[in-house]
Amino acid sequence: PQAVLILPGFGISHVAYSEVASRFADAGILAVVVSMEPLRFAHRHLGADVVSLTRIMKRIQSDRHHQQQYEWNLLGHSAGAFSAMHLYHQLHTNLPNSHPGIQVRKLILWGCAALVHM
Repeated sequence: PQAVLILPGFGISHVAYSEVASRFADAGILAVVVSMEPLRFAHRHLGADVVSLTRIMKRIQSDRHHQQQYEWNLLGHSAGAFSAMHLYHQLHTNLPNSHPGIQVRKLILWGCAALVHM
């Protein structure tokens, strides 16, 4: 089964993603929106790091209601997209067995501006 971990944009409450999460659920995809309270900023020094997010994914997979091996996707919205890119890179450059049971297949960037040096 598919699952998506959603990193919110800067200053946006995780509850603002309820409609998006509902649409994923309607499509049969487990949606998990990460709460970045109280600062509402998905940054690796504020909880949006590989250890914290893989812990969330493992906890969901080991939950007695799920007990399934999910194929995870990482979605970042706005400023959360930059953290998602960083996390995706870390997950794919570390040793393959450094996060057993966690497979992040796709990176989804939503409302992400291209930061180009002029």
